[in-house]
Amino acid sequence: MSATAGDVVYVDVRKWPATPRWHWHAFALGEDDHGRWSYVPQGAPVQLAEQSPITTSYPQVIMYPWEALYAARFLPEQADLAVYVDVIAAPSYAPQRVQVVDVDLDVVRHHDGR
Repeated sequence: MSATAGDVVYVDVRKWPATPRWHWHAFALGEDDHGRWSYVPQGAPVQLAEQSPITTSYPQVIMYPWEALYAARFLPEQADLAVYVDVIAAPSYAPQRVQVVDVDLDVVRHHDGR
C-alpha cells in the first residue's frame, strides 16, 4: 500500500549508520516508475534531531527512487540551488513514511549551471 496524493508523509533522515538527523512532514504527490514524490511547502517546519524546528525557505519537491541510492530535491529559481541530491543507503518505505540514511555525500546543481 502506498500514500495517496495529498496524504501527509513523515520523512525521517538519519546519518550513517543510523543517528537521527532531520525529520519533517511532507505531502505525497504520488508514485511513478522513478519513485515516490513528495512536496514540502515554503514555511514548513523541519527539525534537526531534537533541536527546535526551523522553517523551509523555499518550496521543494523531493523524489525518492525505488532502486537508486539517492534522494533528489528540486528547488525553485529563487533558491541558489536547482537540485540537491543526497546519496543514501537503501530507503525504507511505509504508506505514510519514508526513512533514509544519508551517507554524507551530496551533489548539487545551481540554477546558473554550476
